[in-house]
Amino acid sequence: PARVAESMDEPDEQRRQNFPNDPGNLLDVEGGTNQSKADATIDEWLPPNGAYHCEYARIVVTVKTEYGLAVTLAEQAALKAALGRCPTPSTAPAAPTT
Repeated sequence: PARVAESMDEPDEQRRQNFPNDPGNLLDVEGGTNQSKADATIDEWLPPNGAYHCEYARIVVTVKTEYGLAVTLAEQAALKAALGRCPTPSTAPAAPTT
């Protein structure tokens, strides 16, 4: 989102232009869901499907890390809550053995 791109620490113009179209920052969602998200941050919006909160939070962390974006206290709390619902190795399906 443009609002996030504007908060980048001294981005060069190419990074600022690449950000909104970076495949890692794009989600394939229905129109209504996309409109409800707009340029909201993770503390303002989560996907309606709760099962996707963990994966969405991981995407947010990856994008913020890749682009050197700051994380507000509200975002940090939302990320912590969403990532806290991620499956742990003990609850994740076992990997097949060979």
